[in-house]
Amino acid sequence: MSACSSLLARSRFGGSGSLSFVIRGPKADDWRTMPFSTLKDPVDLARAQSAFDSVWNQVKADIAEAEQGRERSRLLCIVAGLVYVALDEGDLTRRALERFRKKKD
Repeated sequence: MSACSSLLARSRFGGSGSLSFVIRGPKADDWRTMPFSTLKDPVDLARAQSAFDSVWNQVKADIAEAEQGRERSRLLCIVAGLVYVALDEGDLTRRALERFRKKKD
């Protein structure tokens, strides 16, 4: 299981002791909580949330509505995977956008 799959599995089945990363779902009243057990520091969580929001706002219009949930989850995994290697929020945003735009293999 990949790190991303593991994060998503924990989010679906309630990983314990992790902070929550809240994102808006595809419907106006659909809020989802994605716990990221690796993000223990509130500063890292805030950087991740900000980078996610920035990238999502840049790419959302180019994604078919039917694919938005899956692509949002993919972006969350990308951001979570880069949060500790990025120098700052701007670097995290740039790296996440670059990785997101690369086609999946």
